[in-house]
Amino acid sequence: MDCNEVKTYKRSQIFKHLENGCDVKYLQEFCITTFGLMDNEVRRRVWPIITGVESRNEVCYSEDVLTTHHSYHQVKLDVNRLDSLLPPDLDSAEKDEIRAVMMRLTVSLLLDNPHLHYYQGFHDICYIFLSVLGENEARSVLNRILPQRFSLFMEASMDSTVDYMQLIFALLGYLRPTLTENLEQVGLGPHFALAWIVTWFAHVLQEMDDVRRLFDLFLATDPLMLIYLSVAIIIRSDEEVQSTTADFGMLHHTLLRLPKKHPVEELVRNSVRLYSTVPPDLLLTLGKQRQALSDSKNVRHKKQMTSGHRSNVKWYFGAIFIAALAYVVYWWRITFKEAGGIAYVILFNQMRLLLFSLWIWNCLHCITFSVSASQSGPSSPTGPSGSTFSTACTWPGYQLAAFADLNADRQMDVVLVNADGTQLYASVAPSSQSTFALAQRSISRTLPNPSLLLSPGLNEPIRSVAAADFNGDSVVDLLILTSSSGPYTAFIAYGETGSKRGSFALDKSKPVGTFTSQPLVCDLNSDAIADLYGQTSATQHMIIYGGNISSIVSIPYNGPKWSSLGYSAFGDVDGDTIPDVLILVEQGDQPKLQLIRRDVSSIPGLPDLSKAELIDLPRQLEAATKPTLGLFSLGDYDSDGKIELLLPACTTSGCRDGSHIFMYDFELTEWASIDIIWEPKGAHPSYSWSLAETPVTTGLTVSSVVGPTVGDFDLDGRPDVGVGLAYWSGSSSPTGTVPAVLLNEGVQSSTERLQFRAFLLSGASLPEENAHGTLDIFVMSLNEALDKPTVSLFLQQLVNDFYFIKVTVLNGLCSGPQKCPDNRFPYGLPVPGLSSSFSTEGASGAKHVGAGLIGVQSCCSALQLPSIVFGLGPFANYVDRLNIAIPPVSRKSRLFAIPALVPNSEVFVNPYPHDSPNGWTARLFLQPLYNMKVLYIAITLICVCVVLIAIITILHCLELREDRLEKQREAQRFHFDAM
Repeated sequence: MDCNEVKTYKRSQIFKHLENGCDVKYLQEFCITTFGLMDNEVRRRVWPIITGVESRNEVCYSEDVLTTHHSYHQVKLDVNRLDSLLPPDLDSAEKDEIRAVMMRLTVSLLLDNPHLHYYQGFHDICYIFLSVLGENEARSVLNRILPQRFSLFMEASMDSTVDYMQLIFALLGYLRPTLTENLEQVGLGPHFALAWIVTWFAHVLQEMDDVRRLFDLFLATDPLMLIYLSVAIIIRSDEEVQSTTADFGMLHHTLLRLPKKHPVEELVRNSVRLYSTVPPDLLLTLGKQRQALSDSKNVRHKKQMTSGHRSNVKWYFGAIFIAALAYVVYWWRITFKEAGGIAYVILFNQMRLLLFSLWIWNCLHCITFSVSASQSGPSSPTGPSGSTFSTACTWPGYQLAAFADLNADRQMDVVLVNADGTQLYASVAPSSQSTFALAQRSISRTLPNPSLLLSPGLNEPIRSVAAADFNGDSVVDLLILTSSSGPYTAFIAYGETGSKRGSFALDKSKPVGTFTSQPLVCDLNSDAIADLYGQTSATQHMIIYGGNISSIVSIPYNGPKWSSLGYSAFGDVDGDTIPDVLILVEQGDQPKLQLIRRDVSSIPGLPDLSKAELIDLPRQLEAATKPTLGLFSLGDYDSDGKIELLLPACTTSGCRDGSHIFMYDFELTEWASIDIIWEPKGAHPSYSWSLAETPVTTGLTVSSVVGPTVGDFDLDGRPDVGVGLAYWSGSSSPTGTVPAVLLNEGVQSSTERLQFRAFLLSGASLPEENAHGTLDIFVMSLNEALDKPTVSLFLQQLVNDFYFIKVTVLNGLCSGPQKCPDNRFPYGLPVPGLSSSFSTEGASGAKHVGAGLIGVQSCCSALQLPSIVFGLGPFANYVDRLNIAIPPVSRKSRLFAIPALVPNSEVFVNPYPHDSPNGWTARLFLQPLYNMKVLYIAITLICVCVVLIAIITILHCLELREDRLEKQREAQRFHFDAM
């Protein structure tokens, strides 16, 4: 059909629908699709319906009342300049009549909405509605939509409008980062689009039919459609804009004229496509990220300006002081010169030395300031330890699944699952020559977009992914658990070698087992090859030993069943280097922790499960009607060198006023409550804060409480916890949920209990992704309405100097790279059950100790790394001793110690052979303690040495001169006395 036939058919369908009943969504679709509502006759029928206007009698204001409005004269000036919108065939009398109606309509709307302020361009909006609907109907429709669609533009200031327009660059930066960067380099903001936004393009387009077509679109869609259309216009003219980005004036002129250059129907289609690709919730998230980045830059600029101003003040006072001192020296010189004598020479030299000392101080002050100004990073008032963050990448439609080094290049890669849980993707970090770079880490570092890793074609969605080596070939394999609603079916995707490195082979016809709850990845026979342990029925457990030929052992069981939550852990909790097993079980209706303590006699399996310890939960949770338990985690939280268990939980529905975090001491066998300051620093005082429940049941299986994930966020030696915090403003449901970090402040002397303090920042997982010790932030968010997950990476910038030790333990199955697959050590290959500890001297002189576990948990998207980072705080001292242990097979321990370790280093230990720790090898990769600051300090010291040499040389020359003058005076005095 041609255009006219399409319009005729569409018109007949609209009128037919209006006669049979009014479905607003159906009419909105007509507004969006090609040609919109086509003419004013159709719009006159449809616009009031889609805007929800009901029949109403508007107040008719007299002329005297209209003229009393404070914006009356400005409206009159604007309406008198309305000729460009009026039809050209009207005579003067008809134009005057339209202007009079326009004045009455515009000012009446302002009187109807006294809280709204008039802006130039609002009269253009009024005219379009007037030309379609007539005065009375236009007033009713506008009164209906003003609070929703125009109140932002009609505030007392334009601040909200400017913030709204920043969404243009937020969306453009997401879709065309290079173009956005070029525009910002020229200094151009989104202000060129002001007339587009506030007039709905009525002031920009010349053809009124095009303007009315856009009004069809805007009335039928989200208020953010203005942003999508603006970005669609810029992207459509990408080539032209890129060719003129060097000149600000030409670029601004080009952007202003862009809407006139393209067919309106094409722009509408592109904007609707953008709306589907980047939903409004993601757009608002991008806007918040851009605003946060802009705020951090402003804070940094303000701090630098303040520091510069203070420095200048110090210079002024220093200069005045030196000038005054010079005057005093000059006065004393004259006085003593008149008096004569050696006292003058001595005093003058002392004063001159003092003068040079002050000059040295000023030089050093100048050098020191220049270094600190160039290196000082921005600090956020709400970030822990002043940390700031920058967005590195955003991946919509993915879920975080696991971390592993897929290609053994010492760079951590990210494994993801698509939104419907059918395929695995990976973002493989680019390889580098060195783990540490001497240059300052670039804030723009990013990861590549995810690429397809594996499409297994399984019958059920993927619910969990764990990385380990299940067949002993020192290549990363993936355990994949699938489930619809019942038991979990386990598959293993084996990693390929050679030219196929980075790909996986999976036989979907051969699952390794079916489990009632998520099984635990462990190493029960201490061979550095991952095993699988889980419950197959209420009376039977199963162990699947990994290796070239896996073996399966069934164990009869009559204890409490595993919890459907699937929480479990495999790690040494009592310090004997033999990993123990922790499982959340249900005894009746009461959840408990089952601790299976293992010793040498129980290797290569498990001890008698009937003798396993059952740990009661804290009394607050036992007394709760229906407690919500988060995933527990193991770590040395009180810095005593021993492992404790941390359990976040809620005793009330929704966690409001019932959020707790408990710590279990395995040595004292008792629970302790941790003091939490829930209200984040800098947060609005009207909100109350709590843990956040996980609202979804689809996708990857996760903790019932958002988070937790453990990592030493500020590198002070105390593990911190990343969680989600819900904030409440009085309603029965939370206003929203934000990622946060509970910063470990240590044991308080006043209470003798641990204390954590909440800080708002983006983070739900704490992987060390930058190889510089600092923890970056992965955020996985979910739009519940669209059921669409999004993964974002934020890079952390620490403003203070903190030190660390990063420990990575290999599997020890090959002696050297030549003996390993593809001639590579298996870097980043997760090995369950490893432990490490360190001891050093703190800044106060006291012993500073810490312990940690590697490969502890595989369930519930724990997202743990195959390495551990020990924070050492701000004191750059040698680590006295670093211990690395792997599980033994006999009474002989497998413990390796490294003495006198340099801080800010990464240690790779290859425990080959397993039973001979003296033969283990360690590779050490060092990072300069201050990065580029090393060079700056070296330059400063060299400058100081040069200055000191110059000063000494000058003083020496002056002293020689004084000696020569003194000898001349003595000779003259001798000759005078002789005469």
